[in-house]
Amino acid sequence: MITGENFWKHAFQLCALLNLLWAMATGAQAEIPSQPLGSQVTAASDCGYFTPVLSGDGQWIAAATNCPESDSLPMRHVARIDRASRRVEAMTPPGIFSDSPSISADGQRVVFLGDGDLIPGQNPDRVLQLFLYDARDHRYTQLTHFRSATENRTILKPQLSGNGDSVVLTSDADLVPGQNTDGSEEVFLFDLRSGRVIQVTHSEVPARHQWAVVSQDGQTVVYVGNSLPQLPGGGTNLYAWTRQTGEIRLLIDSHIRVMSGVFESLVLAGQGHRAAFASRMDFLGENPDLNSEVYIVDIPNGTLRQVTHTSTCLNLLPTLSADGRWLVFVSDCEFEALNDDGYGNLFAMRLDTGEVIQLTQTGTGLVGFEPLTMDLAGRTVAFAVGGRLPGMVMSSPQVFTANLPVRKDGPIAPPQFVEADDLSALVVSAHDPAVMYMATRRWGVLKSIDTGRSWKLASYRMGSEAVTCLVEDPAQRSVLYAGTANAGLYRTADSGEHWFPIKGLSSRRILSLAIDPAIPGRMYVRTPEGLYWTADRGSRWEPMIDQPVTPSDPNQGISTSPADRLSDPSHPSVLIAGSKTRGLSLSRDGGEHWESLRIQAPSGKGLESVLKRPE
Repeated sequence: MITGENFWKHAFQLCALLNLLWAMATGAQAEIPSQPLGSQVTAASDCGYFTPVLSGDGQWIAAATNCPESDSLPMRHVARIDRASRRVEAMTPPGIFSDSPSISADGQRVVFLGDGDLIPGQNPDRVLQLFLYDARDHRYTQLTHFRSATENRTILKPQLSGNGDSVVLTSDADLVPGQNTDGSEEVFLFDLRSGRVIQVTHSEVPARHQWAVVSQDGQTVVYVGNSLPQLPGGGTNLYAWTRQTGEIRLLIDSHIRVMSGVFESLVLAGQGHRAAFASRMDFLGENPDLNSEVYIVDIPNGTLRQVTHTSTCLNLLPTLSADGRWLVFVSDCEFEALNDDGYGNLFAMRLDTGEVIQLTQTGTGLVGFEPLTMDLAGRTVAFAVGGRLPGMVMSSPQVFTANLPVRKDGPIAPPQFVEADDLSALVVSAHDPAVMYMATRRWGVLKSIDTGRSWKLASYRMGSEAVTCLVEDPAQRSVLYAGTANAGLYRTADSGEHWFPIKGLSSRRILSLAIDPAIPGRMYVRTPEGLYWTADRGSRWEPMIDQPVTPSDPNQGISTSPADRLSDPSHPSVLIAGSKTRGLSLSRDGGEHWESLRIQAPSGKGLESVLKRPE
């Protein structure tokens, strides 16, 4: 809770000192496998990273850090980390305090709290404010305009919606002039498209609202509120607000007057239909010893379920996949044959079957996890952790990612329509002109076998939803290669039914690729590190040392102006165009005639989901 910039600066410094002392105090080591924590993203020796947030596409991580920028004095600030290259980009200039980041699904927008005059003249007194940073044009937007450090301006846990259009938070400020003059802690939503601020709750002191979370599309907000003493028997409860109707619904009445320990670490699935939290309450008669357990609640019908059942141990920090099928949490409990040594580890639970999988193998030297976040596909979770493990000493928390098991139900994504900005490549098969493929930056690969009239998902088991480029082998029927934003290069030999990673370029960011039509087996791949080539279809890769690589912006999307079109050079008569007013359009005759191409984004049916255009 932010109640004064000086207070919080000292508080964060104290927390960093405690983390350091805690890590130094750990001495015992356990015999654990190599890479017990997954993939390490940051490896600073004398500074740390805190509260990491993973973007929905799995490519970017926003985190707070006390690692100094260049030669400046250490100051806690927000940074954006490219997961593939490990490149760290500071969100604010040196000497500016910033914290509490949240990132959009595409990784291009970050909201945070900061005390800088980032837009000259808007914050001359260096008061802690809420800012939005847009990495596409390196532009700041100051969302709050407090004029003094003594003004009521509590800001708690700002969260950016996945689509980057909304921010939800709780505050005691009068953000909508005249609606919160008594300084109650209320829930607010910032509409970044219109610049409008919506006050979701309206109560009176001493009522309090805390821990608000928002869905991917910004249409559902779930929050914790304490209504005492306004309502008879009122206490700490869980509520859901629907933006379209303005309706507030009571989901869970705890009948508990205190706020601590009731709804901890509240998270909301991206689709907005399921929430999870940790609690010591016995809501359903299944937790008589008041252990810290994980609960889930289905928003449409309010159904509550206790999903962990343990004793004398802790289950903490839950996070959900966008479709709400996978839960990841921290626990020192034993689950059947898992974690019998009782150390704190990450676990994944498939909620429809109850299956539990252990994601990390730690030991006595571990000092604790920071809050967890998961990508939209439900494949990767990011976290920060500090301590001492064999061959690894972290005096301050560092960022790691761990992969969930390959999903048997296919990739899941929030339901919406595929848009022009999502597209990265169009391929018309040289072996069958009726077969077309679209590579997208959010939904993987889509395939049509009827010249674009219907589409289905064709990227099952690919390691990333963010496909940057796609080519078909002109010499081999049904063979395609796909480059991804964070998982390297993939190959399919059955027209997209199954994909397999190509060794040598795993985890790299693929910017573009090409197949030499004159020399079978020769391919070229461009990455941020340079140009690589292979003569044997990817078995061995060599750098192109003597050939310069022209820099380009790999994040640049397909323009949505009506004049811009996406085409396959081998079939120039087939075009896909996009505009903000008409959406996608398809032409099969070089642009003479066009038809609407409104494609529903992939749903939970996986490969069996045929995506047909509405009539």
